[in-house]
Amino acid sequence: MRPNFHFLLLVGTLMLFSLTAFGQDSRHEIRTGFGVGDEPHLHSVQHSYVRDYHLEPGTGDIGVSTQCLSWIVYLEYFCHLGKRWAVGVSVGGGIGWEAAHVPEVYPDITVDMKSRSCFAMPVVKYTWYGHNRFRFYSKAGLGARYYRLDATCDTQSFPETHENNVKLSYQLSVAGVEVGGERARFFTEFGYGMQGVFSLGILVNL
Repeated sequence: MRPNFHFLLLVGTLMLFSLTAFGQDSRHEIRTGFGVGDEPHLHSVQHSYVRDYHLEPGTGDIGVSTQCLSWIVYLEYFCHLGKRWAVGVSVGGGIGWEAAHVPEVYPDITVDMKSRSCFAMPVVKYTWYGHNRFRFYSKAGLGARYYRLDATCDTQSFPETHENNVKLSYQLSVAGVEVGGERARFFTEFGYGMQGVFSLGILVNL
């Protein structure tokens, strides 16, 4: 019994030491960002109205053309497993606008389109180069999103479209750059997915 007890005590001590060392090396990170991306499904719905009802792309209620862009706000948490790898979760939401209108008619007869979505996905980040004030990394995530689209006409001249779906959510940020201090840094990312083609924000290391 005594040799077994000493062996278990030794193994337990080594495990406790390993966990303590891992806890000292791990770092927690919270970041918030704002992104701009494209909205292909919104563009497809707009194109269908233009094609089927002989309309023209318009600016709608907001008065400016958004080119079927989506505007995204998101919040992320990462746990650093070492100097290179970090895993975490990303949550956020996006919104986009577009419109189509009857050409050469006054007052305008317009079909306004609005898309809204919220998402949650696990994410992983790999740091290619790290320094106290500069880091270069890539990031990928895969999860789910709730998507809603509404196309309405103020004069009931055209049929409305209403969609509610749960769809795949993903993000692949090929190039990400962090600049700042050890505690807080600014970041910018270039990629494709739910967080946009281009995004920027601020992160805090805890």
